[in-house]
Formats: sequence, C-alpha cells, structure tokens
Amino acid sequence: MSELLQQAQLQHSQGNLEQAQKLCKQILQNEINTDALKLLAICFRQQGRFNDALSFFDIALKASKDSGIILEKAKTLIALAETTGDQDLLKAREILGVLQERSTDDLLVLNELAKVSSLLEDYASAEKYYQQMIYKFPDRPALHNNYASLLKEQSKYPEAIEQYKTAIDLKPNLSIAYYNWLQIDKQIDKSQTLKHLEAIDIENLSNIEQMYLYFARAFIYDKFKDPENAFINYRKANDIKRKQYVFNANYIHKSFSNLANLLFEKYKITFNSIEKGTSNDFVPIFIVGMPRSGSTLIEQILATRDDVCGLGEINDLNQSIGTLFREVNFDVDNNLNIFADMTLDQIENLAMTYKQSVLAKAKRKNIDISKKKFFVDKMLANFRFIPIIKLMFPNAIIIHAKRNPMDTCWSCYKHYFSGEVPYVYNLTELAVYYNAYMSMMDFYEEKMPDSIYRFDYESFISEPENNLVKFLDFCGFEMNDSYLNFYKTNNGAKTASCLQVKEPLNSKSIDSWQKYAQYLENLEKNIDSKYK
Repeated sequence: MSELLQQAQLQHSQGNLEQAQKLCKQILQNEINTDALKLLAICFRQQGRFNDALSFFDIALKASKDSGIILEKAKTLIALAETTGDQDLLKAREILGVLQERSTDDLLVLNELAKVSSLLEDYASAEKYYQQMIYKFPDRPALHNNYASLLKEQSKYPEAIEQYKTAIDLKPNLSIAYYNWLQIDKQIDKSQTLKHLEAIDIENLSNIEQMYLYFARAFIYDKFKDPENAFINYRKANDIKRKQYVFNANYIHKSFSNLANLLFEKYKITFNSIEKGTSNDFVPIFIVGMPRSGSTLIEQILATRDDVCGLGEINDLNQSIGTLFREVNFDVDNNLNIFADMTLDQIENLAMTYKQSVLAKAKRKNIDISKKKFFVDKMLANFRFIPIIKLMFPNAIIIHAKRNPMDTCWSCYKHYFSGEVPYVYNLTELAVYYNAYMSMMDFYEEKMPDSIYRFDYESFISEPENNLVKFLDFCGFEMNDSYLNFYKTNNGAKTASCLQVKEPLNSKSIDSWQKYAQYLENLEKNIDSKYK
C-alpha cells in the first residue's frame, strides 16, 4: 500500500473527508488505483454526493470486480433510495444477491440484505437474513437489537422484547437496546432498569450510545414523575443529536413564507377552476402537519375502511419531484426556482409518477389494490406542497393534524426520531419551525378553505362522535361505529405512537407539557401567541 493511500485512509478515519479526497485524487493522477477510487467514492457518499459516488464505484469496478467495491456501491444505492425511492433499493438488492451467491454466509452482505428487505417491507426475507446471521454469530448484541427492531416494526412485541433482553445480556451497556425495549414493554421493572442505566459508565460510550442512554434514563424519570431529572436527561440527549445537523431555523421560516406565496400566486387562477370532489379510482389522502399531533390516530381511523390503504410516512411525493427535475438530493428550501418554472404539463407528469410509485409500493406490500380507492400518505412535511397537491389531484383529501402547540413541541422534543427531523432537538429552533409551519398552514387554509380539513386533536378527544361526523363528511364517508374502534384493527403503525393507537381514545396526553412548565418557559415565550 502506498504512503499516500495510507495517509488518505488516516484522514478519512479522522473525519477529514476533503483532505482524504485530495490525497485520493493525487494518487489517481498517476495510476488507476481501485483502493483510492473506492475511498474517494465512500467520501462522496458520506457527503451526500451519491451520483458522484456511484460514478467512481463504476470506474473502480471496470478495473476490478472486487466484492468490497460492489458492497459499497450497494450501500450507496440504499442511501440514495431515501431520495429517489424504491427503484434504487431494488437495484441494491439485485447487486447484493450477486454477492450472496459468491459467499452465502458473508455477514456484511447479509446485513445489507436485511436492511434492504426491511426498507422494502419484505419482512419475511429480512427475518430470514437476521436469523441466518444470528445462527452463525449468536454472540453479536447488535444483531439481536436490530432483529428486535424489525420485529417491533411488525408489532411482534413479545418476540422483540426477548431479542432486546438477549442483546443486553450480551452487552449490558447497550443503551440503544434499553431505549427500544422501554418503548414497548409495559411490564419492565423500571426501578431496576434505572439502576442499570445509572450504573453505566458514560465515558466509555460513543456520542450516539450516550444519546440513547440519556433518552432511556429520561423516559424512566418521566414515568416516575420526576420532571427535573427527566428534563436534564432529555436535554443532554437532544444536545448530542442536534450536533449531527447543519440547520438554520430562521432560514426555514423565510423559505416557507416565500414558497407559500410563490405557489399560490403562480397557480391561483387554476385553483379557482378546480372542481371539488372529482372522482376516479385513485384518491390520495394527505395527512400533514407536525409530528406528534395525532396523525397516526387519523390514519388508523381511516384505515378501518376496506377501501382505504394506509401507507404511513412515505417519501414518494418528494422523490417524484426530485425525479421530475433530475435533482437527486432534492431540497425544496434551496430550489424554489423549480416551482417558479413548473408547467401544468410537468404537474400532470408529477401526478402520474407519484401515482405509479404509490401503487407499486402498495403492491409490494401484497395489498390487493383492486379493492382500494383511497391511499393515505402520512408524510407530514408535505404541508409545504399543498397547492401542488391540489393541482396534481383535484380530488385529493388533505387533512391538517393540529394539536396544542406546547404539547406538540414538548412531545417532539422528548422523542427520538430515526429520520431527518433536525428542528426538534433544540427548543428555540422548534418554536421557530412551529411558527413557520403554522404561518404557512394559516395562509393555505385562508386561501383554500374548502380544500383542507383541520383535525383538532383536543376537540376530537373531548367530543369524538360529533367531530368524527364532521371529519367523515369532509372526506365523503358515511358515519358508522367501526371508526371509533380503530384500536381493534391490525393495521400496523410504525411511528412513535404505535402503542398509543392500540388503545381506546383517552385524554392522557392532553396538557402533558404542564408538569414541565418551569423548564419550557422559553419554548412557550417563543411560540407565537396567536397559535396558543
């Protein structure tokens, strides 16, 4: 191995991606070095430059069919799929299948196959891969934890709990397993668990492991009604998580305002001619708003109908926009010019791309789409695109999930989100984001009063039947008792509310922020008074 390559690898291991790239490029000026190409591509992937990464992996593969390069290309496709959709997951699975044929028990390959299968919601295959890995490597705690999380995603809670216990037996300081276990086991001995968590030497944990430990401790202190210690731990956990993101909350506020005005001013004439209630065989239902505002409850109520397909938090609309404009890392906040130049023909193509994506996703879930007419998309951040949605689908049902702002923000702050939700980890930024979101929604609801239904969580809990009648009337559905028995259905919910929606309606979470009021004074002060 050349000295330059060793230096590049050292720089990469220390997180100095730019320096590692320079050294790799210096090597490649003199020779086609597959190790340098591979490392350069990995650096690009870590910077989110997925197309550049794929290009350099392909160059490397022309020189060598090394399994390590193929595996890294598959990992890149998996990362890219968050933006581009399931087609890249399918490509990754195909590539990984080739590697598996070379070595049927390669742990790295099996792990990526399990990840891809889980993302595609092919749970049977994902379980098979985890079982295969655990059989060969029974002493790997991370495997048991990841397998447990897969089981949890399918609501197989007893089996998941056993796997979390095994993971902790193998590694008593595995904080992520403790955190995940606490979310689903109501019988867990919280006093004993807290003793274990408090005894863990935090100095020997990575930043991510520390974050999970703080979240787990906070969860138990919250249950013990010890707000002081709970808040201390929530704050430490969130501070660690916040450092992972580059995020400007004030810019978001300005961006949302600009986008709302741009979309409506460009298309307002068209809105005036939209016919409400246009009917066909595909009616998307978009639930939008903030996390922790009752969106899962709404989806579960709707999914009691035989003709409704609940798809959860899918990124298909954002992916379809990115595909239409060939923007692989599409970011609406930095691409307002895209909407300024969008034609109605492009919007029609966008609708077709989105519909095909949604139907393909439902089909992969083994859902008989011939029996479904309504498809629920619960990607909450789609509130940004409401004018585009109504142009794409004049018959779309748009539901704004709205909850008390303090309960909403506090609930966001005390939950760990696995996806990209950078605004929830700092209370000041959370208030800024909340104000920006509500300002945008107020604007759209004023301009399009017949197109958006505001589902007020507190009102619904206090008078469920009266509010349900109004809600169903907006959707065009007839009232029956089955809607209020949503908790008896087997519809899977993957969000942090997965267990709550398995219970009858109750008011336990209303005003839950009050016991933390003394720690949330700045949050309350920063939320605009007109939204309280």
